[in-house]
Amino acid sequence: MVRTLSGAPRDLRCWTFLAAPSPLAFWARRQVHETAIHRVDAQVAAGQPITSIASRFAADGIDELLTGLFGREAPDPPTGEVVGIIGFEPTDWTAGWTVRILANRLEAAPGLGPCDVTIRASAEVLYLLLWNRRSEAGLDLTGRVELLETWRDRCRVTWS
Repeated sequence: MVRTLSGAPRDLRCWTFLAAPSPLAFWARRQVHETAIHRVDAQVAAGQPITSIASRFAADGIDELLTGLFGREAPDPPTGEVVGIIGFEPTDWTAGWTVRILANRLEAAPGLGPCDVTIRASAEVLYLLLWNRRSEAGLDLTGRVELLETWRDRCRVTWS
């Protein structure tokens, strides 16, 4: 993958499914986070400790997941009431995110607004939590903590 991306022409044209400065930038970003999550899975499966994830990298991965993968245009218009609003606030990074959970979709945006529950932790911990690779144990949760279970039940990356 590194060889292919490094050797690709800078003006490469190919299919992408999220906005990016270029297709090459899109695929480099998408694959580095995909690989990182699979690395975590392999380390856990092997009974090894999870290698540290840098705050900047984790924050970029949170942003890609929330505003990119979960922020994609849904096929149906939003319906139903807001189930809840979750704020994700990294303690070691300047960004934060607000996620509105509706009956049929998520709406994620950078920045922290009014939330029903706010989850504060390092960007690394939030990255692993959002990818359902970590429990909520030891997190700083304020508000309706049951919304974290709603997140776990409903928030999955899908390709339909």
